[in-house]
Amino acid sequence: MPRAGRTTGKRAASKTGLREHGLALVDTVVAFHESEAADCADWQVEVAHPTPAGNLVPDGVVLLNNGSSAFVEIDRTMSYARLVAKLERYDAYRNAPPSGRGNGARAPRSHWQETYAGPSLARPFPPLLFVFAPAPRRAAPATREAGFQERARRV
Repeated sequence: MPRAGRTTGKRAASKTGLREHGLALVDTVVAFHESEAADCADWQVEVAHPTPAGNLVPDGVVLLNNGSSAFVEIDRTMSYARLVAKLERYDAYRNAPPSGRGNGARAPRSHWQETYAGPSLARPFPPLLFVFAPAPRRAAPATREAGFQERARRV
């Protein structure tokens, strides 16, 4: 039996907001597949990435058809302050110091480099894609996107 105060998968799925968030993520996966930008099997959801300030958990990480990866965040109702904080967390992940000791053949790498840059470090930090999905009682996705971009320029 789950302890009080802890969210289980069953409890989370029963909340309409999370269900709608999950459906928006599925719609995003389908859109990438239909546009031939990525196959629907090339997605990982809710994967933790270590940062100096704790784990960063993107809504999705997609392997694009060009061989690079992208982080995907779905927004339906998050405040601008929380969206900007999430953006700052991605910056902390990108700028985290290398982990490990490396070896004679190569210098130590950060987690994102180990995971996404490839063996020659040829790939840049994956782009972060925000998807502004419709939500009841909120501004239209285009309005929310414009408002977020205005605030994010300060970061």
